[in-house]
Amino acid sequence: MRHSGRLVAALLSTSILATACCAETPTVQAVTHPVVAGYERFVNVQSIDDVQRGLLLLNELGCVGCHGASKSDWEVAPKSAPVLSNVGKRVQATYFEKYLLAPREIRPGTTMPDLLANLPPEKRAKVANEIAHFLASTGKTQHQPATAKEIARGDKLFHTVGCVACHDPQRPDAKNANGEAVHYSTSVPLGRLSEKYTIGGLTRFLRDPLHSRPSGRMPKFDLSDEEFRNIATWLLRDLKFEADINYAYYEGAWERLPKFDQLTPKQSGTAKSMDVNQFAKSDGFGVVFTGFWEATESAEYKFRLSSDDGSRLLIDGQLIVDNDGLHGAQFKSGTATFDAGLHEVRIEFFEGAGGQSLECTVEAEGLGRLPISSLLRSQRSLSIKAAANTLVVDRGKAAAGKKHFESIGCANCHELKNAESKFDFASRDLAELDPAGGCLSETPDNQSVRFGLTPKQRQSIRAALKFMAKGMATESNKDPVAAADTRVHQRMMTLNCYTCHSRETGTPEDFKITGGVVDALGDSQEIHGRDKWFTGTEAEMGDEGRLPPNLQVVGAKLKREWLGKVLKGGPGVKVRPYVKTLMPGFGAEHADAFVRDFTAADKLPRIVDVNQTASEREIKKHGKFLAGEKALSCIKCHTFAKYPSLGLPALSLTTMTERLNKSWFQLYMINPAALRRGTRMPQSWPGGDTTFYPDMLDGDVDKQIDAVWNYLSDGEEASRPQGLLIAKLEIVARDVPRIYRNFIEGAGPRAIGVGYPERVNIAFDADLCRLAIVWKENFIDASRHWTGRGIGFEGPLGENILKLGDGTGGFSFDAKSWPKIEDKESARKYGLRFDGYSFNDKRQPTILYRLGDARIEDHLSPVSNGDDAEDKSLSRAFTITSDKDIYYRIAAGKIEHLGKGIYSIDDEWKTQITGDVQPTQDTFNTTTTLYLKILGGKEPVTFQQKYLW
Repeated sequence: MRHSGRLVAALLSTSILATACCAETPTVQAVTHPVVAGYERFVNVQSIDDVQRGLLLLNELGCVGCHGASKSDWEVAPKSAPVLSNVGKRVQATYFEKYLLAPREIRPGTTMPDLLANLPPEKRAKVANEIAHFLASTGKTQHQPATAKEIARGDKLFHTVGCVACHDPQRPDAKNANGEAVHYSTSVPLGRLSEKYTIGGLTRFLRDPLHSRPSGRMPKFDLSDEEFRNIATWLLRDLKFEADINYAYYEGAWERLPKFDQLTPKQSGTAKSMDVNQFAKSDGFGVVFTGFWEATESAEYKFRLSSDDGSRLLIDGQLIVDNDGLHGAQFKSGTATFDAGLHEVRIEFFEGAGGQSLECTVEAEGLGRLPISSLLRSQRSLSIKAAANTLVVDRGKAAAGKKHFESIGCANCHELKNAESKFDFASRDLAELDPAGGCLSETPDNQSVRFGLTPKQRQSIRAALKFMAKGMATESNKDPVAAADTRVHQRMMTLNCYTCHSRETGTPEDFKITGGVVDALGDSQEIHGRDKWFTGTEAEMGDEGRLPPNLQVVGAKLKREWLGKVLKGGPGVKVRPYVKTLMPGFGAEHADAFVRDFTAADKLPRIVDVNQTASEREIKKHGKFLAGEKALSCIKCHTFAKYPSLGLPALSLTTMTERLNKSWFQLYMINPAALRRGTRMPQSWPGGDTTFYPDMLDGDVDKQIDAVWNYLSDGEEASRPQGLLIAKLEIVARDVPRIYRNFIEGAGPRAIGVGYPERVNIAFDADLCRLAIVWKENFIDASRHWTGRGIGFEGPLGENILKLGDGTGGFSFDAKSWPKIEDKESARKYGLRFDGYSFNDKRQPTILYRLGDARIEDHLSPVSNGDDAEDKSLSRAFTITSDKDIYYRIAAGKIEHLGKGIYSIDDEWKTQITGDVQPTQDTFNTTTTLYLKILGGKEPVTFQQKYLW
């Protein structure tokens, strides 16, 4: 037992660390009135009138739960109370009674009224207790311990991803000038969350808040299950629990897991975690962890076991995951169905040499992925529980509680399965209420619930009620644009969007800006203080690198599909990776309404109509030039697909056309500051001047901007602009052609790239035996494939790239049927085989392949009539030897014969066929196909094809 002293010290250290992290108690602010963040933001701002503020309060206080009001009267649908179906699974049973007895004390700032305020003390306590039993009967919580590492991660996440936009910072060092815990009046107080939630319950809520609060006031974030759990552990860091895991520690040299039950452990006891690094010995040891896991419901569970070296997981004696043997960190998984209740867990581990690690997680639908150690307890008779006493549901009290829930008004606002409102208070429509009576009275009568409203809140609500009594008609409602803008404003107030985003509206004469991250609010100059919590990774970008964007004409800026995707939330919408604050999702109802009203309210001063006469490739060539280092140098600031910018990491160029409306882009490029105040984006065509590029695309600024747009419309498939890579490994064909065999984008994994000294280049797809791409100027950059692991496809480096799609090239025995690009196996189905290539004395390749028994020799060579790219073309000389008739597809699409064997293809490129062959046009499946029929015989057939582009 020579390691026992160090082992005990390590265990004590782990326990002390966890205790220290959990000891700090979050500050609970004494707020006695309902807090609606949007209202508090504008409570003293003169540009927002009391009617707007009052309508917001009527919405957020749930007044329509008791009082009638047509939904059409509201700019934003009134807030619905949390869904309480299965609330017992996410909220601790002991919380319900405390909250019902003193809602504003237990949850400062709550918008729920005190429904029991008018009852005598004894009856009040009895009703609260019985409703608590009813709510607790809907499910059962399961307590889990947290590690110091999870708490530290949660601290960082809470204070960076955007939680502090609506809630007070939770750090001990967040103090005001008087040394008190900082509190912003615009914060939604959190209360004592450890009295309400378990870690699992809060994690599930954070993962999908719209499930229990479908009104969308609490949005969802694009985070992982682990990150949600980390935030939950931080918010519940003062939660006390009893949790431990049995362990038995062994020493020995093994290559596979031994039979631990036949060995004598060096040490045994209970531990707070399954961290194998807590054991002092680094090599040659084993550990067996055991405990009891309570499955809260019958379901299929997935277990993931990761270790370095061997491990296995057994539950109730059944082998679930086997990850045995000597190996580095690797995981294996297994699934099994378990009934609700306790199950005995055993995890065996051994460490041979080198690194050491062990992790085991469990996941199921609705559970997320959790470390199994957080669910284990050492004895069957013990339960992992909070310090507060648990509540054992009394079915009689629960039945009585259901009746109270239905009769006193709870069911008017809250959805709960099998509960319906039987509230018999003869309420009137909001428009008919006495603005000075009932709930709005300074001393509410015994028939009224108590909200704890401030005098200012009562004043605002009264103004709104008087407005409603007049029919809610305003001049702005008669103008569709103004009405849409009003709806946007009301919804942004309701959802507290203004805490992060500013929005500029109006003409230059009546221009105003609303909202945004600031340090002072309105006429009161109340310190807002949130500015410091909005951070970024690129300090040199200033506010653009840390603050959420201004929403000036955002409805005209962003495409409807993208705007809806951003507002609904989810993966793939973060385009500003340098801004640490995340854009949350508010659900489909709000997203759809925002999209409708943003697009109706936001209009551009003009819509640009561009009539290009050049070919698409010519247009894209100019766009690529403009984006490169010798023109606008867009790449100096903007990333380009996977390639970082040469300076600041601004938004990626390759996502522009996916997100932005083209007309907004056209106007923005001419005068960026007019559409995005304060931007550092320079004017590339000051005042619409084309002095820098007078000969490009008729010297027309709109055409030049359109060229950039068209070039970027290829997204990540767009070829890299000049100057993007500082340290590229460009292959240059100086005296003889250069061959590059590798993964080439558009030509497949078995591509043959050929760069000619004449600066004409090709990529041949050896899988499908077809010419895939031709382009001019620079050949290819090999840096991707010659550094690191060399993974991925590389695209052409040059310009004037012609990608020959499914309609070009290829040989077949049937004029109606050809190999498909998307089906790489189709070449073999058609009998195509690649045979390699040979070289002539100029080192120009002749590519060799077969169609069945037919042999094809395909010699490719450049044609150069001058130094300009327009003077260069590509020639192919075919020699075909076949006993059978075969077909060669020249092209498919829009075909026009120009004479002398020259054909125009889709008005984009031309091809010329010469030799003893005659092209044929036919329509197959509505597509015109240009092909050659090559007659079989003893003598080889030869013909030539030229590509002009």
